[in-house]
Amino acid sequence: MIEPLSKDELHSKLSSTSGQLHSAFWGKSRVAVNHRSSNPEYGKYTPLEALVILQHAAEIFADRVQRMVSGENVPETRDFNPDMFLSKVDIEDESVKANLREFMDARAKLFRSLFPLKDEEEWDKFKIVHEVYGEITLRQLLTTHLQMEQELTKNAVAILKDYYLEHH
Repeated sequence: MIEPLSKDELHSKLSSTSGQLHSAFWGKSRVAVNHRSSNPEYGKYTPLEALVILQHAAEIFADRVQRMVSGENVPETRDFNPDMFLSKVDIEDESVKANLREFMDARAKLFRSLFPLKDEEEWDKFKIVHEVYGEITLRQLLTTHLQMEQELTKNAVAILKDYYLEHH
């Protein structure tokens, strides 16, 4: 069972990601954003790979939430697999600016869907069937998304910070 965060915690943490990403990637070189850390605590992705994953996941989750709250019949939701997604991406063609912009657009779409929902009971009436977790509420869905998002963001920030400490 996924213990959901409160709607206020979700809003606060989902709101802060855009600023964290902008601060982390602002003015960074292509070499830095493609740096793969040897520190296993930072995960296996380069900062750019993490950003591309975050951008794509933000779009997926914004669409899922929009469909849930609009009353559409949402089919069973699959677990997002970053490795499978990245295997189809040519990372050399990816732009930091474009991915940040698309991430922010997806986040704005998510917030537009959530804005009319006033209290947690209203959030929890929206449910979806997830292939791993079974039936989950909107807050549970966003909690799982936020966990992945925070981990990838934390790792990308740490890699970029370490890269610039080592190389400047």
